[in-house]
Amino acid sequence: MRRIRLFLYAYFGFLFLGLLGLSRPAYADLDLVARGMAKTFAAVLETPKGVITGAGSSFPLGIIPGAITGTMRTVAGTVMGAADIARGAAPYAKYLVFMI
Repeated sequence: MRRIRLFLYAYFGFLFLGLLGLSRPAYADLDLVARGMAKTFAAVLETPKGVITGAGSSFPLGIIPGAITGTMRTVAGTVMGAADIARGAAPYAKYLVFMI
């Protein structure tokens, strides 16, 4: 009987420690904020990159599709960056009450 109890304690102890190891780290939210800021800042360079890439493929007519593609990537990068920033900052929004 004592061995069974010891086995069950060890089993549930390792199960508990395993579940703790699968938990999300505390810095994951700040990682989302940093990734969102990087996406937002990098999105500004998508339009010039699209224009240069389009001009490299076919000079007179490649600039317009490059500008359109770059603008779409700029808008998408800005929106996705803002969404990442919002997802990362949402857990800390409850502390805003104490700052006012």
